[in-house]
Amino acid sequence: MMNWLKNILGRVYAVYGLLLFVVTLLIVLIPIWIFSFFPDPRKTRYFLNLGRVWMKFYMPMIGCPVFRKGLQYFEKGRQYVVVCNHNSLIDVPVTTPGVPGVNKTLAKSSMGKIPCSA
Repeated sequence: MMNWLKNILGRVYAVYGLLLFVVTLLIVLIPIWIFSFFPDPRKTRYFLNLGRVWMKFYMPMIGCPVFRKGLQYFEKGRQYVVVCNHNSLIDVPVTTPGVPGVNKTLAKSSMGKIPCSA
């Protein structure tokens, strides 16, 4: 009986998270579109700042607050490579706003072919 309830609640939570993502994405789409006309590196910097604000609201709203530690290891003006293990698709929304400074996210193309697991 409990597994059945957990399954139903898990699906309701997934729909809630997806709907919340779509609604918040619709809110940030207009600024993203406007920023796309700016030249780089200004476009990237504005997009990252918007993404940071977006994820600062979205992640706690889905019950997944993000806590950053180790920021003292990042020195301003230096370049770093941050590697994630890609255990889930949540890596990008967590790391992009979590890494200080301008950053880009890269992933193997095969990651897009892996179905999400619960």
